[in-house]
Formats: sequence, structure tokens, C-alpha cells
Amino acid sequence: AATRYPTGRWTSWLRNLQGRAYLDDNKPATAARILLANYQDNPEGERAADSLYYLGIALTRPDRRAEACRVYDELARVYPNMRSAVRSLLPRARTDARCE
Repeated sequence: AATRYPTGRWTSWLRNLQGRAYLDDNKPATAARILLANYQDNPEGERAADSLYYLGIALTRPDRRAEACRVYDELARVYPNMRSAVRSLLPRARTDARCE
């Protein structure tokens, strides 16, 4: 469905969940590629902001903290009205990545 309807409503959800599944399976590099693509290919998608958040998590795991912090900065800049669930998780994620 994601390849057939790349900007369809559910594609953003599907790709975000796919990236999160790889993250849960301790495959942060694969997760990062999927989550970044979800954001870049459809920045207006319903889960694009979530994908940026989880991209930051994926980058923190292999110790790419500086990149994770840049992702979190972009998340806050591009999506000032992000879902409250993501907004509430962001401070802890920034702390875990040792962002300034």
C-alpha cells in the first residue's frame, strides 16, 4: 500500500509503524532509513512528526546523539503543533540524547 499510494492517508501511519517495529527489533539503522523516508517523502503525513521523533530515538541508540539532537530541533521547528503524545515524550528524548 505504501508504494502504491505514497502520500495516502494511511501510508504515513504504516511507514511510521514499520520504522518503529525495526526499532523495537533493535535494528536502529533500518528504522532510521524508514522513518527518515516517511518524513521526507510526505512531510504533511499524519505521522511525519512522529517519524521524526522516533528517528531521533533510532539515532540515539547507535550513539549518533548530535544527529538526534538536530532531528529533535527540526521536529520542534517544523511541527510546533505536534501531537501532545509526542510533545510530552520529547524532553526525555532530548535528555537521553544529551542535547543542549
